[in-house]
Amino acid sequence: MEGKAGVTGGPVALQSVDRFVGRTMNWLYDHLRHVPEYRPVVLAKALENRVEFPLLEARVWPSRSLVARAWRKGTGRPFTPGEQRWLTRLEPRVLHSHFGYVAPGDQKLHDVLGVPWCIGFYGADVFMHRHQVEWHERHQGLFASAARVFALGPFMSEALAAMGCPREKIVIHQLGVDGEAIPFQDRRLDGGEPLRILFAGTFREKKGLRYLVEAAGILAKRGVPFHLTV
Repeated sequence: MEGKAGVTGGPVALQSVDRFVGRTMNWLYDHLRHVPEYRPVVLAKALENRVEFPLLEARVWPSRSLVARAWRKGTGRPFTPGEQRWLTRLEPRVLHSHFGYVAPGDQKLHDVLGVPWCIGFYGADVFMHRHQVEWHERHQGLFASAARVFALGPFMSEALAAMGCPREKIVIHQLGVDGEAIPFQDRRLDGGEPLRILFAGTFREKKGLRYLVEAAGILAKRGVPFHLTV
């Protein structure tokens, strides 16, 4: 277990994710830091980069110690007595599973807690799995158990409905950015100085790097001086 000082007070909202905080998932960290009225407590299969992202309480769940694994295997129960006591003391009011591929592993946790269950989808967990029979069957059980299913926008909302999620359970819940936390400095070009463009992101299709390169080509043809750093 690893506890960190951060959001305190209020009823607990358990947040389940596979890795916390994954190198390309700092957006989720910011997302959870601004949960209003609730104290977010993160359950993760692995904890990463906690020195950089220290403000939320997080623990590995379930425990991966040899003793805990042997106990679960021998008894057939999903949680050790220590884990069960911790959950009882925590008294969570809601369980939020992040990503459609994480949620199936939280079914037993939901059954034990008996609290409302929210499942958040973020992209690939919808569009890469929706045509796979195995995932289609898994999702039907998730949709039946969930109180709310979160989509990032109307297109994803329609995709979830097409997968069998009842429309009345779908809520569009967009990700936000704390603009006030990003330093801004007004910049002006001196005569003859090239326009400097910086791309910072993973080399994935969805980041749109291809279109940036194409736009740079248009600038070059128009004779606009620039320097692109990728």
